[in-house]
Amino acid sequence: MAFSATVAPGKRTIGSSRSSDIYISVAGISRHHAVIELGADGLFVEDQGSKNGTFVNGARLSRGAVRAGDWVQFGPAAFLVEALDPRDAQLAIEGRSTLPVCASLADQTETEGWSRRRFDESPRWMELVNRLLPSLIEDGTCRLPEFLAELAKGLGAAAAALVEIGTGTEPVVVAAWGEAIADAEIAQVARAIQGRKFGGISHATGAVTSDALPLVWATAALPGEKSFVLVVVGEFPHRSATGPLLEIVLRTILRVTGRVSVRVRQTVPPVQRSLVFPDAHVPGHSRAMLALYSQLRELVRGDIPVLITGETGVGKEHVARTLHASSHRAAGPFVAVNCTAIPSELLEAELFGIEAGVATGVREREGKFRLAAGGVLFLDEIGDMPSSLQGKLLRALEAMEVHPVGAKAPVRIDVRLLTATNSDLTRRLKDGSFRRDLYYRIAGCTVRVPPLRDRRDDVSALVEHFLEEFTAEVDKRITGVTVKALQALVAAPWPGNVRELAHEVRRLVTVCPAGSALDSSMLLPEILAPSPDEPSDDSLSADLNLERHAATLEKRLLRLALARSRGNRTKAARMLGLSRPGLLAKLRRHSLDE
Repeated sequence: MAFSATVAPGKRTIGSSRSSDIYISVAGISRHHAVIELGADGLFVEDQGSKNGTFVNGARLSRGAVRAGDWVQFGPAAFLVEALDPRDAQLAIEGRSTLPVCASLADQTETEGWSRRRFDESPRWMELVNRLLPSLIEDGTCRLPEFLAELAKGLGAAAAALVEIGTGTEPVVVAAWGEAIADAEIAQVARAIQGRKFGGISHATGAVTSDALPLVWATAALPGEKSFVLVVVGEFPHRSATGPLLEIVLRTILRVTGRVSVRVRQTVPPVQRSLVFPDAHVPGHSRAMLALYSQLRELVRGDIPVLITGETGVGKEHVARTLHASSHRAAGPFVAVNCTAIPSELLEAELFGIEAGVATGVREREGKFRLAAGGVLFLDEIGDMPSSLQGKLLRALEAMEVHPVGAKAPVRIDVRLLTATNSDLTRRLKDGSFRRDLYYRIAGCTVRVPPLRDRRDDVSALVEHFLEEFTAEVDKRITGVTVKALQALVAAPWPGNVRELAHEVRRLVTVCPAGSALDSSMLLPEILAPSPDEPSDDSLSADLNLERHAATLEKRLLRLALARSRGNRTKAARMLGLSRPGLLAKLRRHSLDE
């Protein structure tokens, strides 16, 4: 069983009583076991006459001071004392099953009725409403579009809309903001609630997942035949808990702006077509990603070939799958081929097919072009395609037919070609390693996927998504991500982009003790921002004194070892290749022994 608790300045009670500030649901803990106090003079613990005692580093005491690196034991529950940066004591992202006041992972039977309270139900919903209400009416003028924009942004959603429904009529968008809410999605929500009977002004909430995007909605019926639906679109944190919030928002809108809805409707621009994102995709809300989505919406119609560029790990295949799922070819297959993963001598047969009997033991294969009939063929790393095959690919695209290896006649194809590369094709065009005529054929339109460093606003949502995915994968409870850790993750350079971020969160989930939060001590050194005493290039050029710089580096390594060993000096010494007395001497020398 894992324990963790953060102590703020002041006194905190510890015990098995639910009224304790730090509640430990473990046999052997007295109801009022101890008091821990953090003040200007340091951290002190005082036993409250407990049956099983309070111990510091194995010695029983009634009252005493504790320092970073000490073990404090309350009966059978042991805690390692750590000196935290204030940003590592505050969660920026909370786990989906965070317990409200408990320091231990208590059994479900002992916590029935209160451990199910989730962060989703936090009072921050009311704070959001109170913050947004002033934007609803300004100088007596209805401000619904601006209000919906702030509502969606506050939730982290892609879009929001207010829809009017009349008996026997099609739904009408009163006001909308965001990525896109297609008529089909609005109609689906309308059909889901039509036929319900409401008395007076009443409300209901629900969630619908359309073929395009997940939707959360609240509906209200006014006296007469008119009803209104407030719809929020997209994947966003704590989506399943937003029903009550939307009910409050809709009730407020109807009371404040119900009489001027027609005037607002006339100012709303036409609703754009929605994009359909593949499974496990986390839609970005940064300016760079919104610009990318705007470009993609223009490319979902027709079959123009698209070249997707971007660094490794940015999600080029996700973009290709989004174009496929959002297009008229969505019902057809999506076939992906990595041009570097197949030996050049086999790539032709893999793409175009091969007839049986061409060589001993060869069986007939249709090839990826024919397997993708009616859908999309995605050629990844197209820049590395062998020169000998580029001409054959060009002929296939110009004639829309392939010639399988060993076949006597060509075969017609019906595919849309999407390609991707992380290499500089313009340089390859200049040095002749990539055919210019093929480039013009595949790059009917070029889409650049921004690197993660250009869309840092999306890192928090990605971290939260990966945290939920990987904790479920290993069935481990992680309470969240601390502010300092998230700040470091957002600021990191991420040369491997989203793929590298996903791998790092997976590693963090693996090394994080169950029941704890991901904090900065668990991050890799290259991810942590440089400390203030790290010399810059300018200072190095001005001061080349090796001894001073060696001392600075030694101090940083000492701090890092203590952080990664969570204050355990024996482990820190082992990491540094030192004896424990040697480590203690260096800590004293650098004034790090406090």
